[in-house]
Amino acid sequence: MKRIFALCIVLFLVALAAPSLAAGKLVSSQENLYVIPYYDTSVYCNFYAELKNDGDKPVEFTSGLLELYDTDSNSIVSSDIYYCYPMVLEPGEYAYLYASDYTDLTGKTIDDHMLSVIGQGKATLKIVRLTTVANMETKSDGYYTYNYLTATITNSTQELLLSFDVVFALKDADGNLLYVTNSSWYGYNVGILPGSSVQLEITMDSTISDYLSENNLIPTSTECIAYKSEYAD
Repeated sequence: MKRIFALCIVLFLVALAAPSLAAGKLVSSQENLYVIPYYDTSVYCNFYAELKNDGDKPVEFTSGLLELYDTDSNSIVSSDIYYCYPMVLEPGEYAYLYASDYTDLTGKTIDDHMLSVIGQGKATLKIVRLTTVANMETKSDGYYTYNYLTATITNSTQELLLSFDVVFALKDADGNLLYVTNSSWYGYNVGILPGSSVQLEITMDSTISDYLSENNLIPTSTECIAYKSEYAD
């Protein structure tokens, strides 16, 4: 009887010492807010964030809220965020989101911000990430100079690829997040064979390009996530 009791104590202590499995945990690992003047008292507020699943299970982004505060900690702008790219993250994976607001700041100054994100453990979507290589190129047409974000996406699945989504993230030499944007491709009657590649190119927002240049914020790396979304079984 004593041996059984002692064994129960040992098993209880082992259970306490063993690491517990956590649910999917959606956290913001980086955030950046640009307040860009527009006319006299109006501004464009461009916000970018990098999210990470810091848990041990998949997590799906369901909603987000961005609030901007003045110098007296009063909320002056509130924006709902409906999308994260991609929407489902496996443990350790990253995703990106962004938001843009136009507001009048008469008599006010944006001094702080807060991002709230909500995730759920039951995924309604299945995300398949594709092999991707991306970079930023600067081109000129003789009159203007444009920044282009280019990605080469390879169908690394065993099925015909009929559509995909892509999100770009620019970072500086220290890994700080500078810019996020997304795009998508739909083949309609055209598909990408397994092992084949396609190149997607989008133009970077010129307002952000000018802002980065004026503030000596220099992108040195281009990260890209290309993926296809399916409804989960």
